[in-house]
Formats: sequence, C-alpha cells, structure tokens
Amino acid sequence: MKKNKFLLLSMAVILSLSFQWSVIAQAQTIQTEDIASETTSDSQLENTLRREYPNAGSATYQYNRVDLNEDGESEVLALLTSSAYCGSAGCLILLLQRSGQDYHISAEFHGYALPIVVSDQTTNGWHDLIAEDSDVLDQGSYYRLQFNGNVYVEERLPANSTIVGRGFLLNGYSHEGIRLQ
Repeated sequence: MKKNKFLLLSMAVILSLSFQWSVIAQAQTIQTEDIASETTSDSQLENTLRREYPNAGSATYQYNRVDLNEDGESEVLALLTSSAYCGSAGCLILLLQRSGQDYHISAEFHGYALPIVVSDQTTNGWHDLIAEDSDVLDQGSYYRLQFNGNVYVEERLPANSTIVGRGFLLNGYSHEGIRLQ
C-alpha cells in the first residue's frame, strides 16, 4: 500500500514538473507598442455586425483601425463579445475591410488571447498578425498568422521567438466595449 502511494506521489511530482517545464520552455520576448481601442461607435461597422451576426443581440464590441495591406485604407480588427460569440476559447475576433459605405468580413479568428499584435513583417503584402493561444494548457504559445494570398493561416512560433509590433484590442475581454445598437 505504501509503495502504491509513493508511486502515485512520484508520478504526480513528475507530471507537475513536466507541466512547469513546458510553460517555462515556451517563454517569449514581447516588445509591443500598445494602441488603445476606439471609444466611439461606428454605425457602418455596427450595421455589418448586426447583418452578419443576427444573434449578437446585446453584444458589445471594440475595434481598432489599422492598414494591414498598406493600400491607404484602414482595415478593422474587431472583438465581438456576447454569450453567443464567446466561449472557453475566448471571443470572436474579426478582420473587416471597407466595401463602399459598408464593411465585409475578411476573416474570423477563434481561440486567441488579446492583444492581437500587428507585426512590421509582411507576407504577400499584408502585415503578419501574432496572437497568444487562449487555451490555459497552452498558455505562452504564440502563433504567427500570415496572409497566403487569400486568407490568414497560422503557424506556431518557436519557443524562443521575439515578438515585435503594435498591440491592438487591448481592452480585453473584461472591457464593457461599445454596446451594439
């Protein structure tokens, strides 16, 4: 009986040390300029969010304008927060582009923690995005999202990467945001 308890305790210590080591091994160097989210509502953005996400109801949103493809027109990074669009992996993060007087959704991102870092590095004419995995068990793991000509695709960054860029959607999930009207 004592031998079994010792064996179980030994296994628990080994698992604990393994988990701690994996977190330590994933350490990153992060150097960002933090950009605050917009504080005024955008009726055209809200029209798009209501049209594309009819279950948004009493959702809130926050957003930043940033020119990701250096065409002189700002794209929008937006966070939609409501019980319909948030879960254990975080809330829905969107990339929107202007289309006349309206916006269209270019990408939806799930499972990333905030902020979203816009890198100075570009792929196929679009700035790379860097985000931390929102999974608690994978905390400290970062992904580079690179534009492949059609969509952003993710690639896990090596553990010793240096992350440099501008951080957006800084108010995070706890911020009230702008109420969707």
